[in-house]
Amino acid sequence: MKKLSIFGFIITTLLTTHLANACIDHFSLPPSWSMLKPILTKRVIQTSPKMKLTNEQAASFVHFLEQLDTPLPELLHLQSILPKTTLELLIAVHTRGVALEEAEKMTSYLYLLVEKFNFENHKAFDENT
Repeated sequence: MKKLSIFGFIITTLLTTHLANACIDHFSLPPSWSMLKPILTKRVIQTSPKMKLTNEQAASFVHFLEQLDTPLPELLHLQSILPKTTLELLIAVHTRGVALEEAEKMTSYLYLLVEKFNFENHKAFDENT
């Protein structure tokens, strides 16, 4: 593995920050889904191919959210507790054929888990779900 010089590290950091800011400006999520924006942005700018989204996939996902006309109270609420999980459930609906009703049921189950086990660190649970 190649080591970066301090100059290379600074340039890489600045470029990544610039790309992240450009991406954040590029995607305009509907206000009700605004908590998902940082996660969506990270998925687009990440370098690892695992879980990476292309700009086209992200744009398609944003368009999907804009076109949603079904009330999704459970998913809307879940984004404040488990935003990464919420994003994954919505992507599953959008790209993998998961029914919205099923996603809402999964969300209810996730609430039960969080309440039952009284997680002190929702973020860690969200990372590993």
